[in-house]
Amino acid sequence: MDVVRDGKPVATIVVDSVAAPASSGRRQSGQPSDGRAAEVLAEWVRMAAEGLRNAAEYIALREAMNRGDFRTAKQVYDKLLARSKTNQQAGLGHHYTVAYLQRSLGKHVAAGAAATATPNRLVQVLPDSWRVEYDPSDRGLEKGYHQPGFDDSSWREVTTYGNPLDAQGLPDRQPVMWYRTRFQVPEKGRKLALFFTEVDGDASVYLNGKSVGGSQRKRVPFEVDVSGAALRGDNVVAVRVDHRKITELFLGGIIRPVLLIEKAR
Repeated sequence: MDVVRDGKPVATIVVDSVAAPASSGRRQSGQPSDGRAAEVLAEWVRMAAEGLRNAAEYIALREAMNRGDFRTAKQVYDKLLARSKTNQQAGLGHHYTVAYLQRSLGKHVAAGAAATATPNRLVQVLPDSWRVEYDPSDRGLEKGYHQPGFDDSSWREVTTYGNPLDAQGLPDRQPVMWYRTRFQVPEKGRKLALFFTEVDGDASVYLNGKSVGGSQRKRVPFEVDVSGAALRGDNVVAVRVDHRKITELFLGGIIRPVLLIEKAR
């Protein structure tokens, strides 16, 4: 069955069919009664319906995160997690669903909601499209990959939170990677931070050629204070991602949105 949004299929769930025994004719040995077969079929339908709701809510959660609306994302996540726990207790869900939600989404949604909550303010979500270059010899700093004037026109343009790299035809590799993009700051004098929802690898962040910090641990949300490096108007951010040690997902690079946030002083 398809999950449809705005008239377009966005996900497909394959559900095994269960055939109820015929109501007439001799019943084979070990075959369930008609009543029991109907009960089994009803349970399968109920499980399929819950799976469809999971898919729809996950898509809604992901879309909210991608537009920087972590308040809504938190509401959807809490609802999805509570229902998944109930389904697990009722035998309609697997314990892995709950564990996956808590491990792979819970801390990201909570951190994003806290970072964008009042009195902080979301200024913008950085572009989905960045330019990326592999750096197997780890000489990017020497080559000036972090400098705003560096010519990255030959680098490949990829999406970050829109699709993982392997979905864009890039094979799984384990070198250092560099990302670059631009964004606008409407006015100076604010306390600004870049919030990274998730990076698969150890990240070091540079803004307009200046080191502004990085992650403490891969795939864990983090933010860096860019107040001293941000310029009014055009800004260039470069991120060095050390992906030489694989993780569970083996995705590599920036895989969830980067937000520009105005912080309360």
